[in-house]
Amino acid sequence: MHFKLYYIIIAAFLLVSVRGLSQDIPGSDTGLDNVIESIAEQLDAELDYTDLVERLYELSANPINLNEATEDDLQSLLFLTEFQVFNLIKYRDEVGQIYSFYELQYIYGFDEEVSRLIMPFVTLEAKSESTENWKNMFKYGRNDLFLRWERVLEEQQGYIPIADSILEEDPDKSRLLGSPDKLYVRYKFYYKDKLSIGLTAEKDPGEQFFQGAQKYGFDYYSGHFQLRDVGRFKTINLGDYSVQFGQGLVAWSSMSFGKTPYVMDVARKARGINRYTSTNENQFFRGAATTVDLGNFEASAFFSYKPIDANIDQTDTLDAIQTVSSFQNVGYHRTPSEIADRNSIQEIIAGGNVKYSYKNLRLGSTFAWYNYDVDLMLPDQPYRLFDFQGSSFYNAGLDFRWQVQKLGLFGEMAINDAGYPALVAGATASIAPQMAMSVVYRDVSPGYYAGYASAFGENSSIGNEKGFFIGTDVSLFPGWKFRGYFDMFVFPWIAYQANAPSDGFDWFAQVDYQLSRSVSMFWRFKGQEKDDAYTPEGAYFGVMLPEKSFKARYSIDIKADKQWRLKSQLEYNGFTPKPDDPVEHGYLLSQDLIWDVPDMPLRFASRFAVFKTDTYNARIYAYEYDVLYAFSIPAYYYQGKRMYLLMKYSPLDQLDIWFRIARTYYNNRDVVSSGLTEIDAPHKTDVKLQIRYKF
Repeated sequence: MHFKLYYIIIAAFLLVSVRGLSQDIPGSDTGLDNVIESIAEQLDAELDYTDLVERLYELSANPINLNEATEDDLQSLLFLTEFQVFNLIKYRDEVGQIYSFYELQYIYGFDEEVSRLIMPFVTLEAKSESTENWKNMFKYGRNDLFLRWERVLEEQQGYIPIADSILEEDPDKSRLLGSPDKLYVRYKFYYKDKLSIGLTAEKDPGEQFFQGAQKYGFDYYSGHFQLRDVGRFKTINLGDYSVQFGQGLVAWSSMSFGKTPYVMDVARKARGINRYTSTNENQFFRGAATTVDLGNFEASAFFSYKPIDANIDQTDTLDAIQTVSSFQNVGYHRTPSEIADRNSIQEIIAGGNVKYSYKNLRLGSTFAWYNYDVDLMLPDQPYRLFDFQGSSFYNAGLDFRWQVQKLGLFGEMAINDAGYPALVAGATASIAPQMAMSVVYRDVSPGYYAGYASAFGENSSIGNEKGFFIGTDVSLFPGWKFRGYFDMFVFPWIAYQANAPSDGFDWFAQVDYQLSRSVSMFWRFKGQEKDDAYTPEGAYFGVMLPEKSFKARYSIDIKADKQWRLKSQLEYNGFTPKPDDPVEHGYLLSQDLIWDVPDMPLRFASRFAVFKTDTYNARIYAYEYDVLYAFSIPAYYYQGKRMYLLMKYSPLDQLDIWFRIARTYYNNRDVVSSGLTEIDAPHKTDVKLQIRYKF
């Protein structure tokens, strides 16, 4: 019976395929999906890419004119390094105007791959003297409305009704209080990149809707208003927004990339203040912010006031919260305990940034102050010895960027109110037209803590890390490229779940081969050795032993014609928990098929994958196509098969409809997951339906 759904999907796919083979009118592909995939599949993690995808789609709708783009404009192209931006502007100033995309390959630091990546987002129009007519912004502005529904079809343990007699004895018994539906609504009005007004609302599975704790419908609401380039005001933001300054040691509230195969893209590209449209319910500011252009100087100020989730530790006799033991950032409010933590305390953030620019030199200073209406009192645990406690703290930092011909230097130095320092510094260099290198050094004290920050490093959180990274990018032969890095790191103080200071290293190597314009492939290898806590049976003290992993992936991508694309992937993961333990193996084989139906506004994407891993430790992550602004990079573990089918249908220029169904079947499991999300069956099925209306 468990194969029934697979047969239905395969039959439906073959049915439309046979019909489509009789068509011979080619479809169109801007390459945007491929660009998003190439970024997302590098990270091997389930992240929220909303901000990234929105930036790319807006750039695609309003391409940057390379003949008049500023440095800030070019920085928004994620694929360009500081060195490439510097050389592009230098080349443009020398020749006056760029007439052809083929010219880009003559710019020092550019190659065919970079030129191909930026093409969907740029134009080569002549310079214009026209100015914006703000009277026309509502006339020529665009509206986007998204509606999305998704659900796991199998019944999960947390939704099974509980007898009233049990609830009378234990009203706080853990259970999912709402429906298993996930709902998403998003509206945005925008005029080019000058004006943006939007509202986002989301209900997670298990959260209530117009009842209980969510009397006003959705559990999460987010709204923004942003104006850009009005007089001296570079940006004016009201509502929800994000901040990015320096190298992320002081203020960086949105998604950032750490170590990726793009080894030359190691310096943070700070975008300053920008609107917030994601569904991450924690990583944003709420209030007002602005940036003012003062010639060589640029000044920004921000103020945020919003409630946040926290674990309540102590209350007084009037039930007023006195202290909390930790902040919560999962964003779920499904169970009685999660609802009790919801919006428990108030958070105030105030700060600013001043930036000075002169030729190829950028200097900046950032300050951020945090205040909470109750004290944070941490449990007496060794790894939390240096963590923040109390009700307020601040961070201050100085940052720089300097491009000197083929050498780019960057860094940030910061300190917190307790006097603990932090440093991130690095360099990128073009050794030759076919070779480039990057290095990054970081030294963040165990006592350095920051609220909304994200700097280059091994861990996602700031603090307690020293490390040195070196990467290289080499193109020796036509069609061949090598990129790799080596990173070693030390945690001077005890980390979470550790019983002593620890260290480790990881390395990465990838070889790309472009056989032709329609066939490309790569070989990827990644290894890591990192200390992990181990306490022998019967022992009182534990020790730190190296935990090892090795991953390998081969992928080949074939664009058969303008309608068909095939992608095959083979991956291995080997994990060794302790030096004397046997290796835990994991394997994945997948086949993707993407088809743009000729003469029809219809696209299909599908995958069939088989996997086998000895343990959950040997799990493998793999990128999957999903509906716009939703993301799927699931973990494949244990033994089974997975298949999904995604359909996009655009019956009108203003209307897009997506439908996605995915099922994972486990050969060696009778249940899926555990706890409240446990499914009493060897399979899990996800369904999504999304509608986008543009007007």
